[in-house]
Amino acid sequence: IKDDQEDETISILEARVILPNIRTIFRDVAEQMNALQFVSSRSQVQTQATERMREELRKYRINTDGVFVAQIQLDHSDAGKQLLSTQ
Repeated sequence: IKDDQEDETISILEARVILPNIRTIFRDVAEQMNALQFVSSRSQVQTQATERMREELRKYRINTDGVFVAQIQLDHSDAGKQLLSTQ
């Protein structure tokens, strides 16, 4: 299956279950906090995302080690510069 958002070929399970759930989880997070809050509460977000994905994947008898937030790229906005200066 071709994923238009990611521009790559992926498995049906990934396309129909995993990616939509990941996108929903992080869209929900984005509605609750701004970018600086997201970066500062990264481990908490990962824990919540892992719990939600485990629940969803359990329906398919799939286990997951976790959902991990990798690189967070900040733009050159004042808020992004402020966060970088505190690190």
